[in-house]
Amino acid sequence: MIRTAECIMCCLPKRENLILLGRNICKECEQKLMKCDAGDECYPFYLEKMKNIIKPAYYKETGIR
Repeated sequence: MIRTAECIMCCLPKRENLILLGRNICKECEQKLMKCDAGDECYPFYLEKMKNIIKPAYYKETGIR
């Protein structure tokens, strides 16, 4: 069975690929993310999306608000 979930990057329902802290990153977005360099104009976008994945997990684990 092929499972789908909303991609945290492009917000489209896609086939599950890379699950990071319970959030899906589709294959296309994973490839774009891996090619993105800190000097690229796409970098701030991906940085914010990754923060949206990591922050809630950090707060849940530490109990910090």
